[in-house]
Amino acid sequence: MMTKKSSIHPKSEGRCILGSSWWVPGLLTGLPLLIFVGGLWKMNKPRGHCGGVRYDLVNAKYALEMYRQTSGSYPTTEQGLNAFIAKPTCEPVPPQWSQIMTREILDPWKRPYAYRFPGTKDPSQPEVYSMGVDGIDGTDDDIHLND
Repeated sequence: MMTKKSSIHPKSEGRCILGSSWWVPGLLTGLPLLIFVGGLWKMNKPRGHCGGVRYDLVNAKYALEMYRQTSGSYPTTEQGLNAFIAKPTCEPVPPQWSQIMTREILDPWKRPYAYRFPGTKDPSQPEVYSMGVDGIDGTDDDIHLND
């Protein structure tokens, strides 16, 4: 008696059509978040210096969370926000890394945002802020997200 052979390859039974089932949920969650964060930074900022800075700081917070989820921890103070653009080379080098931004984001005074981790207010959280009009860290015109 002859049995009918299945048209499905025997090794493909029980697998996702595309070969692996783990990358689909990752793609469905990670890609829209990456597009969202990138799109927010490209949109027009609110008018006024403080509004634009706060807008950037909120987006930096989301980008830092994406970095932490991908790399396992926040970038160190030494690695800074450049860790969004290029894989860090100083310790601790993240075992997994993906580019989040293509260029450095500047505050309204054309200076890079200041970054430190661990933060001074809460050591478990990073701090991103603008050094304000004078460009000097620790003065009254510094703009932090929670100010």
